[in-house]
Amino acid sequence: MVSLTSNSLASPGGLVILQSKLMRSVRRLKVTPSLPAGRMPKLGAADDLLPGAGGRDKSRGWAGFAVYRDAKGERSERRITCRKLSGYGTIELVHAFCHERQAYRSFRVDRFEELMDIATGELLDPLPHFEALRQQGALLMEDKALILVFMACCDGEYHPLEREAIEYCISRYMLRFGGEDQDIERLLVRCDSLAPDGLDFLNCLKALSNLKNGPHIARLVLEGTGSVIDADGYHHEAEIEWGLYVDEYLKRLAVRK
Repeated sequence: MVSLTSNSLASPGGLVILQSKLMRSVRRLKVTPSLPAGRMPKLGAADDLLPGAGGRDKSRGWAGFAVYRDAKGERSERRITCRKLSGYGTIELVHAFCHERQAYRSFRVDRFEELMDIATGELLDPLPHFEALRQQGALLMEDKALILVFMACCDGEYHPLEREAIEYCISRYMLRFGGEDQDIERLLVRCDSLAPDGLDFLNCLKALSNLKNGPHIARLVLEGTGSVIDADGYHHEAEIEWGLYVDEYLKRLAVRK
């Protein structure tokens, strides 16, 4: 566990120190999405997919179950979490983390035979779906909800009571900054389809420090993360580790002028 002592954070650059301390620990953490009902991964003997490209865009964190046929005609079924989309004029490649290979891979959009939303079981048309992700991003509430999803999933389980805690926090956010009931439900469904990794989590926390109303949002997210951690009545070691970091980081943001 990372040590967060008051002495090491006493300087004005305390937020930067926190970011540096957690970077080594958090960058390798991956949240594994659940499997759709009745579906199991199936990989071929070979994997001729291109290595995943570096960088991230607004599609990051969206997780799905894909049936893919490679250049040799070999069919595979796997869970993927988006990292970046690329192409000229239209999307050609999906750069994602493959949870079955435990590695980053690049997938050609025209070779997806099936794409499923893990949270809803909905079958998606790959190209329109990824185009929508490129334009709108994986979340409608920017990065705040992704922090909560990470805290709920970092122990390897997305408990229904943790989902209820996220819904309550989203409702409070909408009440404070504007939004309708249908926006809350839509965002909650989108949250169910996310599998943010450690760097997504860290980048979202850093993004809060650049917002004009960051202190107000930090207070809401701070309360939300505490509710998520406590929701299922069990404190996993991962939740304690990241919870300490979030608590220290958001408290510093909340008192900023």
